[in-house]
Amino acid sequence: MAEDSGEDKSEEATGKKKEDARRKGQIPKSKELTTVVSMLAASAGLYYLGGQLGQDIGVMVTDHLTITREEIYDPQNSIKVVGEALKEMVVLITPISIVMLIAAFLGNIMLGGFNFSTESLKPKLSKLNPISGLKRMFSLNSTIELLKSLVKFVIPGSMLVYLLWKFAGDFMAMADVPLEAAIQQTWEIILTTFILMSISLIILALFDVPYQLWKHNKQLKMTKTEVKEERKSQDGNPEIKAKIKQKQFEMAFQRMMQQMPDADVVITNPTHFAVALKYDTEGSGAPILIAKGGDHVAAEIRKVAEAHQITIMMAPLLARAIFHSTELDQPIPEGLYVAVAKVLAYVFQLRTSKEFGGEIPNKPRPADLPIPEELVR
Repeated sequence: MAEDSGEDKSEEATGKKKEDARRKGQIPKSKELTTVVSMLAASAGLYYLGGQLGQDIGVMVTDHLTITREEIYDPQNSIKVVGEALKEMVVLITPISIVMLIAAFLGNIMLGGFNFSTESLKPKLSKLNPISGLKRMFSLNSTIELLKSLVKFVIPGSMLVYLLWKFAGDFMAMADVPLEAAIQQTWEIILTTFILMSISLIILALFDVPYQLWKHNKQLKMTKTEVKEERKSQDGNPEIKAKIKQKQFEMAFQRMMQQMPDADVVITNPTHFAVALKYDTEGSGAPILIAKGGDHVAAEIRKVAEAHQITIMMAPLLARAIFHSTELDQPIPEGLYVAVAKVLAYVFQLRTSKEFGGEIPNKPRPADLPIPEELVR
């Protein structure tokens, strides 16, 4: 979509985009970090095991090179000697090989974590596209990889040349020492060289790790349109949600208007809020909220109340308290019982005076209606 529309990928990847990429095997990886970790682990293994390993190799070489005249001219014996030497060598290097294998695994998951995906194993025909191949050849990533290759050649190569120059005299002196001692000394030089070259590659890893993280985040970036479409797919289309919400409101409004003729009183704010109460004589005995609304809904409630000659009383604090604390078809909180009881007493007295005549009761003043502090809005 981004390529078709030409939009810039300026938005950070969403959680879903990152999860999808991880499922496809797209995680940040640094080959340089894996190489450095493997070489450092091997260096540590050689450091702790190298002395004994060097001695064992020296003994092995000495044993297999010490042969009689008859054994030299025996082809079968030569094959046997080589075979035994290879077996011993495998046994000797197995511990170091295991250390390097474990280190390679850990180095591979240090940056992106452990992730197994079969998606990356599937063949992609797009990789066979020559145009895409040319784009990759002349891309920024290819340039970075070329520079990394040059650095990998220059730094370890320079280190190797320096070490060879430094140990040149030691190599020349080995001609005058016994074989086992020469092998041991050679092993120490190799170990020193291996450790120093491993350390030199840390520089490259320190550059490559942040680059790989930046590259991964850049690849996952999204356009504003992609983010919008993803939110739609996750949360549902906003237009459909708005229509559903509107339909729910209309159904609730119709139900309230149908129940309004049963209301005993409507309490108003006077214009912004309106609540309609019905005294439940058969149920809990508490006043029930059968309708409430603000602004134009409040106006409709007052209009229906006037049409059905339902008493409308202005009590701003009480109206707001009921509106915010009580759901439809639910009894009011106990803290409002006294205030509502005074209102209903007035309503019933007024109704009686209209039907049978008599003195019109005094309307309770809003200040006389007690509202608990926790219910004041």
